[in-house]
Formats: sequence, C-alpha cells, structure tokens
Amino acid sequence: MTRFSGNYDVFLDFTGSFLRVWINELFLCKLRFMEVPSEIMIRYIERRKRDLEECLSSLQKNSYENIERVGHQLKGNGATFGHPKLSMIGKKLEQAAQVQDLENLEKALKEFSQWVHSLH
Repeated sequence: MTRFSGNYDVFLDFTGSFLRVWINELFLCKLRFMEVPSEIMIRYIERRKRDLEECLSSLQKNSYENIERVGHQLKGNGATFGHPKLSMIGKKLEQAAQVQDLENLEKALKEFSQWVHSLH
C-alpha cells in the first residue's frame, strides 16, 4: 500500500503500473472537489444499511459469496462517495469472505456496523 496526498490509499498490485497509479491519483484529486448531492448521499447511506443487514444474514447462512460481493462494491465506491474508511472495510470484508476467514469477517462486519451506526 502506498499513501498519496495524505488522505487516500492507492493500492498497487502486480499488474499495476505507474500510469495506473497516476490515473487513480488524478481521479481521487478530482473527487475531493466534487460534492455528492444530498439526496444521492441519503440513498447511498440507506443502501449501505441494507448491505450490512444482507451481510449479517449471509453470515448466518455461511453464504460467503454475498459478503464478498458487497465487500467488493464497498471497496470500489466508498471513497467515491467521500468515505475512504468504508472502502477499507469493504476490502477487509472481501478478502475475509474469499478465504472464509470467520474471525476477520466478524471483525470487518463489526467495523461496518460501527460505520453505519456512526452516521445517525
């Protein structure tokens, strides 16, 4: 993990390149100056509440695929909507679900729940 501009994490993978990092950083810089309309943000937050309930239900059913999907989505859209911590939680959910790591999955779900409840 490499930190850029102090607020956002850009992840390099084995297929990444300097150009990809530069494009990601440029995109993140532009996002800092964009405001998400409040009605869209309200819908976004409501969707995350449903995602949390879906993940908790999926955990009870040992349905790791659903949790992995939600984690992947959170990882991709959290920072876009101004919530980089949610992107990190999504990454943890996705990775733990992929390997069915119950201990880390429960930790990540607890973080997700705390994030959701911090918005009230």
